[in-house]
Amino acid sequence: MLCKLIALDNLGIDDYRMRLGVLGGTFDPIHNAHLSKAAAVARILAFDHILLVPVGDPCLKARPRASGEHRYAMAALAAMDEPRLSVSRIEIDRPGPSYSIDTLRELRSLHGERAQLFLIMGADVFAPEPVRGHRADSRAPGAGRHGRSGTARAVPHHQL
Repeated sequence: MLCKLIALDNLGIDDYRMRLGVLGGTFDPIHNAHLSKAAAVARILAFDHILLVPVGDPCLKARPRASGEHRYAMAALAAMDEPRLSVSRIEIDRPGPSYSIDTLRELRSLHGERAQLFLIMGADVFAPEPVRGHRADSRAPGAGRHGRSGTARAVPHHQL
C-alpha cells in the first residue's frame, strides 16, 4: 500500500522535538498491514512514536460497522506489544464529522512545540489535486512517500 506522509510543521527550531507520526483510519478492523506500515514508517523516517487514531464519524467513507469503542479497543490490543505505538480517542470522543485538520490542531495544542507532527495517509485517501472542502485553506508544507518496497522519500510541498 502506498502511503504519503505530511510534515505538518517546519518551524526551524534547532532544539530536539519528538517526531510524532499520526496514522488515522477506520481500523474496522485494524490488521497487520496497518501495524507493518506504522512500523516501517517509524523505522525509515526515524519517528519516535506513532499515534493510531481511529476515526470517529468519517467524512469521506461510510460509517464503520464496528462502534468507535470496539475499534478503539481493537487498536489498543493490536498496539499493546509495540512500544512506539499508542492509540488515541481524540476523534472518537469529539462530536461531529472527523477531519484530520481538526485532529492535528488539537494534537498541536496538546503537545505544543515539543513534537513535530507528521500525518501518515494511505494513498487511497490522499488526493494530489488541490484541497477542497472543510478548511481547505489549511495546507501542509511538505510530504514524504512510503511504498510497499520499504523506501521513503521527501516530496516538496509545491508538488503536492
